[in-house]
Amino acid sequence: MCQFTITVSVSATEKDSPLAHALGTVLEAGVQRLVSCVVRFLSQGISPRAMFAFEESLREIGRELLRALEECVLQHVEPAERDAAPARIRTSMVDEYRCRPKSKLSLATLFGVVTVYRFLYESLLEGEPSMFPLDSWTGVEAGHVSPALAEKIARLAADNTQGELRKTLEHEHGVKLSVDRLRTVVAGVSQRIAPFVLEARVQRLVQLLEAAFSSRGKHPPTLAIGRDGCDIPIRDEKYKVASAATVSVLDRRGKRLGTVYLGQMPQENQVSLTAELSELLQGALAAWSGPPPRLAYITDSGYQETHYWSILRKMRHPVTQERLAWERIVDFYHVCQYVNRLGVALFGEGREATRWFRKMRRLLRDEPRGAYRVLSSASALQTTRGPLHGRQLEEYEDCFRYLSKRLRFTDYFNYRRRGLPIGSGVTEAACKIVFTQRFKRSGMTWKRDSGQHVLLLRTLTLSGLWPTVYQASLADASQPEKTFTQRANGPLTHVVLHNAA
Repeated sequence: MCQFTITVSVSATEKDSPLAHALGTVLEAGVQRLVSCVVRFLSQGISPRAMFAFEESLREIGRELLRALEECVLQHVEPAERDAAPARIRTSMVDEYRCRPKSKLSLATLFGVVTVYRFLYESLLEGEPSMFPLDSWTGVEAGHVSPALAEKIARLAADNTQGELRKTLEHEHGVKLSVDRLRTVVAGVSQRIAPFVLEARVQRLVQLLEAAFSSRGKHPPTLAIGRDGCDIPIRDEKYKVASAATVSVLDRRGKRLGTVYLGQMPQENQVSLTAELSELLQGALAAWSGPPPRLAYITDSGYQETHYWSILRKMRHPVTQERLAWERIVDFYHVCQYVNRLGVALFGEGREATRWFRKMRRLLRDEPRGAYRVLSSASALQTTRGPLHGRQLEEYEDCFRYLSKRLRFTDYFNYRRRGLPIGSGVTEAACKIVFTQRFKRSGMTWKRDSGQHVLLLRTLTLSGLWPTVYQASLADASQPEKTFTQRANGPLTHVVLHNAA
């Protein structure tokens, strides 16, 4: 193996700023470490073990180099000496602050913990908290976490437990955060992005509608919604019903193009989910300027699902104020459960009941007036086989009554012919992927407030909206003015911190 020598030099001239000299020192040390790592790898026998160690070393050296660079840059954002900093700053015409000595900040970043000393500004109003302008400028979250790491924490919290998240942060970023700090970061991010969620969801639905109307097929595009409930463990209350909703767009062939997920922690009468879903529908219809899509509501017949149907029936278009033509469809597979129970009530458990159920299921789905034919068959059998008694009679009457009341929502033959969905599988799956996979792991219990923060992050991730919403929150965040002016003669001027936009 050939031998070689590499010399690395990074320098700055005397005319350069202190930052240039500091950066040069950091870069030179980092590059020297990288070169030493390469030389050490090439000077030994190549093996899988050596390759593993080489990659791990590069990762650690690279992360430490980037950490040192970030620390160096942040340390030079503010003046080095107090005399060069503004003596007074204002955030309004009333709130005024005076400069105090620098305080230490241990900031958790993507590359590790950086140490920064920044000026403290003390309020002149008694009882008002002090402030650190540098923290506001850089968007420090929860007092100790950078925006990029806060985004990573929130994104991971949508899918991972606190224990898993802490291990990931320590292994990949060299950062150790307490459980309380993690919860504070997640809550802070959730609250900060909340104002931008509705607009992102509306724009997503508009994009899906554009794609649907551009597709090929014989059916008009469909805006399909559904909602359902799922039991989750609430601390000190055992299991309570959380609620999920889906808004999907189907193209001209009946293919689902995408879904926006919504969710709410357990709440009496699910009022928050009702308001959130209605607001999203109104916003999407107001933003959509093309031909109106078909509107379908596909759920089972639970109390909350049926109650929301009464709201949809009265809903008007936000622009034209015309009554919206919603199509109510009771989930085919939920109805089949009642048909199966009806067969068991008539025949008892066994092959005869199974054979009758399979025949009725085919009639229900594939034949005109299928639900009527199922009820007619059940009624005829109940008469010819003799009267039912006791538990069998109660089961028969319960199932027969359920199907009779929902006949107008079970015309599955025509639904399929018109390209409408007959099952609420998307909403049923939402309960699983939104709640079961994250909120019902072994030993878990939740508080409503902290659970709602995680739930918002999870629904945005599943909807594919997380990057859009988080970037929107960063763009809207206040960016205080960084340019301080000074009188020609006299002390530093008062500076008003305001949104640079």
